[in-house]
Amino acid sequence: MWLGGGESQWHRVEGLSEREALYMFTAPKLLPATLEEALSPEALCLDGRPSMLYRHAHLPNARWVNRSLLERQLASISRDQSLILVADSETQASGLVFSLDALGFQRPRLLVADVDEWQGNGALLESTPDLPSDDDCIDFLFFVHDRHDGNLEASRRYLEWETGLLEKMDDEERGTFSI
Repeated sequence: MWLGGGESQWHRVEGLSEREALYMFTAPKLLPATLEEALSPEALCLDGRPSMLYRHAHLPNARWVNRSLLERQLASISRDQSLILVADSETQASGLVFSLDALGFQRPRLLVADVDEWQGNGALLESTPDLPSDDDCIDFLFFVHDRHDGNLEASRRYLEWETGLLEKMDDEERGTFSI
């Protein structure tokens, strides 16, 4: 990692476990996929972008996936299935790839998400306002989603929720803070 940029690369490992960070820097690069390949019925296209982006616009055959739900979401899929992973970047895809590997799936090929380019190339995208379900959208806080849009009550609820997380921490977690 130091040879690849030193301290300037630490932002890439924020929030990852030591094992995941090591994996991210030692795993082979993902091979790129084309839009045409992602649209092919032979490949299973997994969309790893945030749930609200998926709801807004995604490739017609793409399945939304979230790393925390991955085992359940792919329970009926053959481990030999050819996969194409849609993600905003290879860095963003790395956590999903780590989990796919751990579940025994083939290494996916990567299609970096560019909805505007896809539409410019004539791809017909789908919008699914209710898919994934609200319950599956664990990456989105519905009760405070508009806190940055001037909704004072949403901002208060968010701060209450955020500070309430402190009460849920165990002693080991509290020991990581030096406040």
